[in-house]
Amino acid sequence: MKILSLNPGSTSLKSSLFEFGNGDLKLLARIENSKDFPFHIKQYTKQGFIRDLKEIDQFGVRVVHGGSFFHKTTRIDESVLEKIKQLSELAPLHNPPAVKLIETIQKQTTNPVWAAFDTAFHQTIPDYISHYPLSPKLTKDLSLQQYGFHGLAVESLLRQRKKEGPLPQKIIVCHLGGGDSVTAVKAGKSLNNSMGFTPLRGLMMVSRSGTVNAGVFVYLKEKLNLSDTECLDLLNHHAGLSGYTGKSDIKDIFDEAEKKTQSLSGKAVAIFSHRVCEFIWNYYGLLGGCDELIFSGGIGRRNAFARQEICKNLSVLGVKIDTQKNSEISEDNFGIISRSDSQVLVRVMKADETGEIAQQITNKV
Repeated sequence: MKILSLNPGSTSLKSSLFEFGNGDLKLLARIENSKDFPFHIKQYTKQGFIRDLKEIDQFGVRVVHGGSFFHKTTRIDESVLEKIKQLSELAPLHNPPAVKLIETIQKQTTNPVWAAFDTAFHQTIPDYISHYPLSPKLTKDLSLQQYGFHGLAVESLLRQRKKEGPLPQKIIVCHLGGGDSVTAVKAGKSLNNSMGFTPLRGLMMVSRSGTVNAGVFVYLKEKLNLSDTECLDLLNHHAGLSGYTGKSDIKDIFDEAEKKTQSLSGKAVAIFSHRVCEFIWNYYGLLGGCDELIFSGGIGRRNAFARQEICKNLSVLGVKIDTQKNSEISEDNFGIISRSDSQVLVRVMKADETGEIAQQITNKV
């Protein structure tokens, strides 16, 4: 059985083709950074893995927001797709591309298409954390709660980690990339996540502001004469690291920050690092300690300076990274970067959302 896992982002599409048989899931090929779905299929046919799209038995699509509707990977029918569309206003950067991709696939094949939700892993967040301090009737009627995101990424990291031995009880995951989050994991389950009702809450991100006072939203609307949609667009697309610095290349921002701490880039990275630290401190207290701190995502994996800036303010918690080992970590070279006397093991790992999607599909079919 062939499974095609697809991870549609706001600016790119990543996919992985797998072969599943006799209980074994084998990766055949990966394609990244092309938003054109037909290009992906052409590449797999060109490489000889399939003759056409109809030879793919199962499709899996990452959907960022499942709301209160979906708590697990779900086969898509008309009603499921309609609910995913309804949730697009809560994840405007991600759900619409997923919907478009699903509809494209369904036009070309009748084979099963599954939705794997980033919010599903976080269903274990307890009510006293996920519930907002509003009227219970209001929150129930409108499904208002903290959902949490990047669940598939965290699940993939935990799955990899289990291959090494028993999973530590207290793990903090910093998934830092285009979107950024910190997750507290206790006994393999999500206890808290820095994102909330939408992916806009929490850390300063590449183009998203992260958490701002609710009054800022109203103030921006009034002072700049913006509609609700325009204000959300500002906070989602024109804020964060790129909005603060005016630079679109994230590597340039971190490179300049390392050389010129008083530049706009330096100040932006200081804000970014501080917010990551805030959530690590918060979750260290919530978990009652931390056994492992995991960095993943494009920034978390590739940027040694970013990891250094975050960890230098965490030494009182027992988080200490080896400067030499930290600088040696590259995109294809992951490992442990703790000092030998560190109380908290610090790791750099690569999340594999498409692999996690395929794995979850095999548990369904």
